[in-house]
Amino acid sequence: EVVARNVDDAARADVLKRMGCDYIQGKLRGYGGPSKPSGKEILVVDDTRVNRRLLQALLRPYGVHVSEAESGQEAVEKAASAEFDLILMDHLMPGMSGIEAMKKIRELPEHDPWRTKIVAVTADQTEGARDKFLREGFDAFLAKPVEADRLEQLMGKFLQLGKQNEEREEKEAEAAPAPAAPEDSGLPVIFGVDVQAAVARLGSRKLFDGVLREFLDSIDHQAKLLEGMLSGLPETIGDYRIQVHGMKGVASSAGIIPLAGMAMVLEEAADKKDLSTINELHDVFLREWRSYKEYLGEYLGTFGNTEKEKIGEKALRVVLMTLSEAMVEMDVDTADKGIRRLSDCILPEGVAAELEDLKTAVADLDQERAAQILGRCVRSLSKS
Repeated sequence: EVVARNVDDAARADVLKRMGCDYIQGKLRGYGGPSKPSGKEILVVDDTRVNRRLLQALLRPYGVHVSEAESGQEAVEKAASAEFDLILMDHLMPGMSGIEAMKKIRELPEHDPWRTKIVAVTADQTEGARDKFLREGFDAFLAKPVEADRLEQLMGKFLQLGKQNEEREEKEAEAAPAPAAPEDSGLPVIFGVDVQAAVARLGSRKLFDGVLREFLDSIDHQAKLLEGMLSGLPETIGDYRIQVHGMKGVASSAGIIPLAGMAMVLEEAADKKDLSTINELHDVFLREWRSYKEYLGEYLGTFGNTEKEKIGEKALRVVLMTLSEAMVEMDVDTADKGIRRLSDCILPEGVAAELEDLKTAVADLDQERAAQILGRCVRSLSKS
């Protein structure tokens, strides 16, 4: 109620249109929303936010409802309290592994152990990996980086679902403006990124841009996590391996092959407890990792962009209310667009002071914390 005060539908529609969202009959609708809900429930399990967001985006055309878990333990808890038609389970996670979580879910009382299809999603490229996961009890194997076509095969096989809004996506992609690109390819050139392969794998230029933006937003956070684990070696060698494994998968999804290759070397070194190689390559890897803030920022239009527009109070209230509703509905696309909108504007002091904490809360999908911060933001506007 606090967030919604003094905001009318006309103002909302105008601001939301500039954010790239639709506002129809009092409802938010972000890009690619399903036209006909299928009634199917899917759980995406991964300790890395970028990977969860990627799968969310890839699943959107199927009209399914997607829940998230960032650990094996959380996946088991969610499976115990709700019925899922399909679980996409990351393999290597801190604490409980994907294999352990899958077996515990199969053993849950009052659940048909084989009704829910559980798919191993992993960057494990070792020979025989697929057969290994099937022997453990998974219903299928999905390799990272995830390919849109392979996911489509699984959705058809297990849920008898096809894409509902593929035609609309193609029309929107054709109409969407794109950064300058070489005339011969129609795709941008970004240092260190295999754009053609990534777009082909993901099936959409728009989705590729979204993955790059997610990667860009996660660069500092991922680097800090790995730095913290280095200081605890050798006791933290297992966590170090899991973290760099996740960074390898994120880089692969974004088509950044040089980073994925370096991360793979560090992962193998951690697996062998080769501290010498880790100490030799760690700083080099993170220096390269952070350098993509500039490369991707230039392409996405964020690097070196210091010009910000001033936002009026009514428009600001619309953005804050949109963020509030998006977090309640777990509409991650609209929430991300709201954060980007705030980041591009000159904000009142009270709101600007809360922005970084709000970004973290939205990134972590922390509904309670985001609601508290948004409440403080609106109260600061009422006092000004």
